[in-house]
Amino acid sequence: MTSTGVKVRSGIKWIGLAQGVARGIQFLSTMVLARLLSPEMFGLVAMANVSITVIATLRNVGLADAYVQREASSDAELRLAGQTSFYLAFAANALLFVVASWGAPLIADFFRSVEVVPLLRVLLLGLILDAIGTGPAMILRRQLDFRALGLGRIAASSVYSGVAVSFALAGHGVWSLVYGQLTSQLVRVVWLYAVSGWRPKLEFSTSIARQLFGFGKYLWAFGMLSAVGGALDRMLVGRALGSAALGVYHMGSNLANLPSTQISELVNRVTFPAYARMQGNPAQMLGAFRKALSHVAIVSLPLAFGILAVAVELIGTVYGDKWAAAVPVVQILGFYGMTLSISSVSGPVFTATGRTHVLLYTSIVHHAVLLPLLLLLSPYGVVGIAWAVVVPVVVSAIIAFVLVVRYLDTNFRVVLEPVLRSGLAALIMYGVLYAARHSLQSFDLWVPLQLGLLSALGAIVYVLASLVVNRVEFRAFLTTAKQLLRPGD
Repeated sequence: MTSTGVKVRSGIKWIGLAQGVARGIQFLSTMVLARLLSPEMFGLVAMANVSITVIATLRNVGLADAYVQREASSDAELRLAGQTSFYLAFAANALLFVVASWGAPLIADFFRSVEVVPLLRVLLLGLILDAIGTGPAMILRRQLDFRALGLGRIAASSVYSGVAVSFALAGHGVWSLVYGQLTSQLVRVVWLYAVSGWRPKLEFSTSIARQLFGFGKYLWAFGMLSAVGGALDRMLVGRALGSAALGVYHMGSNLANLPSTQISELVNRVTFPAYARMQGNPAQMLGAFRKALSHVAIVSLPLAFGILAVAVELIGTVYGDKWAAAVPVVQILGFYGMTLSISSVSGPVFTATGRTHVLLYTSIVHHAVLLPLLLLLSPYGVVGIAWAVVVPVVVSAIIAFVLVVRYLDTNFRVVLEPVLRSGLAALIMYGVLYAARHSLQSFDLWVPLQLGLLSALGAIVYVLASLVVNRVEFRAFLTTAKQLLRPGD
């Protein structure tokens, strides 16, 4: 196996491990926090965070991706590019911090909630922390040192959970979420500097800055559209329905999209640097793309269909009865998460091959569909808004796959066959779970026990179905999983 292949395998292992552990820790803390805090409190923090997400897109000009993709002629040039990227990111974040802090009352007016102002101003400090951590994070990512990045993520999630739960138990209410979030960001930055050895120096190049922006301008526009589009549903819920409804929608969305966010983040963070090294070998990139797509489908499709099948039991076990209104949100957005996780494999191909404009144009189409649907379906509350975000992601996913087939000079059968086979196995699993769930209801079992039985049954049925309808791809996946779990990487 090549050096890059070893690093990619190790990267998948460490990022996957870090995401699993970090999400697991955060999942458990959310179970506790959902019982200690009200939906309104989660909604207020969601208002602040969705505002920061939109604001932060103005500073994201694709500098990190441009640095990772850059082919430097010397170590000195690469070092200078890293320093230039850092100072550009820091200046942009600092400016946005000042402007957004001043404009916090205007954001509160939009949401019709004055309570969000102090929360937003404190959480905006995260922009400064993110900027400080830009330099070492870029270095570690380019070096494919996902072990260091993964351990930092675990540390940050652990700190968030400990701080947020401790303050919630002490009666600090909504501020417990704020303290946990900022503390975790601080821990991440300290960790990055400790393990990377990178330090800022007084070095800057205007010519390199122009080159970095030249690569990143499409990523910036794409990122801005994606962030705004991804925030529109929450913004609309928060403004029209209030903080309690936003809290319900936010928590339901997070649970439904848990598989997609796990998988899409893993795919993008690991495969993009790897694809960037395969730019001159389309056949090698096609093989890597198809393998990644097959593996993603094998994991994401059963998770999405499983969440869809047991949404009632899942919400009752994880969040408690007061969050029952989130059940339809979870069921609908399960389709969104399923589509997003599959389509996430295509993004790194465009970025690594320098076709970042494709991401922008696809995003424009996505939002051209999203905006009228949100306006049309918003009178139906959180359920209508949930459906409004599902349709555009399906449309943009289809476009992305059409373009991938074209750029990699392949055909749809090669690309879609592993997805369809995994989908068939997942549908078989869903049918069995649907029947079993209705049968178990007559026994009046404890809800967590019922969830556990259904989850075990679903896993067994999916494995058996995969061995029948998707044997080759499933065994290849198991081989990869064994390699990732092998110690010593």
